[in-house]
Amino acid sequence: DGGLVEYLESFGIDRAVINESGLTNRKGGDFFPAKLFIYPHYVGGNVSRFTQKDPLGRVQFQLAKKYYLNNTVFYGQQTLTRVGSVVVVEGENDWISVLEGGHEGPVLCCNGSISKEQLDWASTHLKDRDVITIFDPDKAGDVYREKFDKLKSRFSSLRQVKLKAELGDIDKYLKQ
Repeated sequence: DGGLVEYLESFGIDRAVINESGLTNRKGGDFFPAKLFIYPHYVGGNVSRFTQKDPLGRVQFQLAKKYYLNNTVFYGQQTLTRVGSVVVVEGENDWISVLEGGHEGPVLCCNGSISKEQLDWASTHLKDRDVITIFDPDKAGDVYREKFDKLKSRFSSLRQVKLKAELGDIDKYLKQ
């Protein structure tokens, strides 16, 4: 309901701790405003972080990666225990869309520019897996595709889906 900060303070949690957690915005209010869908994400049975989906389209950014807990490298890496092709996407909303679209296998999200740490992790943890990437049809997506292409010998297979510019968004692609 947009009252998370006040709720946490009612339990005696210090405002500085709440701020350090990333749960406040620049003005000191809730990072997660009212009317969002909030998803907890688990690593090793513990909440690693939260993400949101805004059906009203007001919120553009997710909680920053620096607030990840439990040594999370890729957003959604807890899904790697699932059987099936591993889908890798750029952003958290893309991640949610793939899951809501019915993919039952693992889905990983780069959540920003892909890092060397993520590439090293993918090289090890996606070894001998079938990998499908779905990145945006822009320069950043091209860079992601190039970097994954360099890892393809580590995977069982690599299929890189480049969205058509007129679609521009994974939601539209999945609907097609």
